[in-house]
Amino acid sequence: VSTQSTGRDVPESTRRPDYCSDPDGMSNAEEKSYRDNRIPRYNAQKMEAIKKCCRQTREVLELGIAAAQIGVTTDAVDAGVHQAAMDRNMYPSPLGYMKFPKSCCTSINEVVCHGIPDSTILKEGDILNIDVSCYSADGVHADMN
Repeated sequence: VSTQSTGRDVPESTRRPDYCSDPDGMSNAEEKSYRDNRIPRYNAQKMEAIKKCCRQTREVLELGIAAAQIGVTTDAVDAGVHQAAMDRNMYPSPLGYMKFPKSCCTSINEVVCHGIPDSTILKEGDILNIDVSCYSADGVHADMN
């Protein structure tokens, strides 16, 4: 039986997505975009913010990949992803979204997606997907795996 560690801290100075203030982790901005039912147009400044967020999120993912070694728990991978996001002043988007308890998703073998990091130890031959999403100080998300 695998167990989960407790939640991870985020400095108060780190900008948070709107769902962090909702007890159920629901995003009002996301709900509004669904109701609007239109593709947003971004100006050059917003596009640069998105590109920067994507570059930094890719760095976070690369550090998560480096942490994923045989004998390491998926929770340790999550801790590495969390710290890498903190080092870049980014909020790990999964944390608190619809009450998700961790900073990334780790899906092993038959788990298709959104696996929750826990005490599971990575073994030789495991297939691991790490899903990393970050929210930047500029107020944009990036998502990759």
